[in-house]
Amino acid sequence: MRGGGGRQGRLLRRGVWNPYFEKDPFYHFQGVNDTLRRAAAKLPRLDAIGGSAAGVYVNNEPRVGSLYRGIAEPDFDRHIRGLFRALQSWWGGVPFEVVNDGEVTALAGSMSMKANAVLGYSMGTSVAAGYVTPDGNITPWLNELAFVPWTIGTTRRPTSGRATSGAACSTSRSRR
Repeated sequence: MRGGGGRQGRLLRRGVWNPYFEKDPFYHFQGVNDTLRRAAAKLPRLDAIGGSAAGVYVNNEPRVGSLYRGIAEPDFDRHIRGLFRALQSWWGGVPFEVVNDGEVTALAGSMSMKANAVLGYSMGTSVAAGYVTPDGNITPWLNELAFVPWTIGTTRRPTSGRATSGAACSTSRSRR
């Protein structure tokens, strides 16, 4: 959340919220909105809202995420996909952006190092990576790594006969 009065980039509130197995979609709306309300009360004005969470977000729509694992698929499609658009509307249409934790990690690294072309790796609720381009922008890539199937094991190289450790990854579609 960014507000006037020189508080840009400063964490205004971190609270207890346990959405992981919550089945009620409105619980998610209320939890995020309550946090935004408390933070906004400390600002002279509200210019924009930005946040990050574990999961895949496309145009501020969650497509899959560990925060929503308790939500049934029909409720996810009906209520959670539009959650952040509903919150943006609730807050008067201010600029509102939600991205994956990996992008925010890369952006924070880029800002703290005062450098671009930075790769960020986030380990929290799940695992994500993000990249800040040489121009200083985050990418629109899908960077949630928690849902990527990994196979790690020992393989033999056919030519040398030496054992090597390696990891391979393949993509798969989520149910959402």
